[in-house]
Amino acid sequence: MAKPTLRPDERELATYRANRSQGFRALGGHLLLTDQRVVFYPHGLDRATGGKSWECELTAISGVRMSASGFNPFNGSLRPRLQIDGDGTTEYFVVNKGFAIVDATKQAAGH
Repeated sequence: MAKPTLRPDERELATYRANRSQGFRALGGHLLLTDQRVVFYPHGLDRATGGKSWECELTAISGVRMSASGFNPFNGSLRPRLQIDGDGTTEYFVVNKGFAIVDATKQAAGH
């Protein structure tokens, strides 16, 4: 998926490089923050090898934080990851400047 098309009444706030933890591995791509949703879209190679896009409406987000480190060297969990809880799921993203992204997402979501 190329950069997602914004909705007619939607405004982009920021785009971050990110790896999304999907199963046992981390997929490269970008995390797009808008005034309505958060969208992950993978790079072409990762998309071609099974990488999936993900999105969540800001109104559905119940929590945003930096997670504790884990033990899997392939899904990015050896370092703290951005954790977004919403729509009944939890998603993890390896990002730089994670606490700034947490703050920006919380502000956009009104938390």
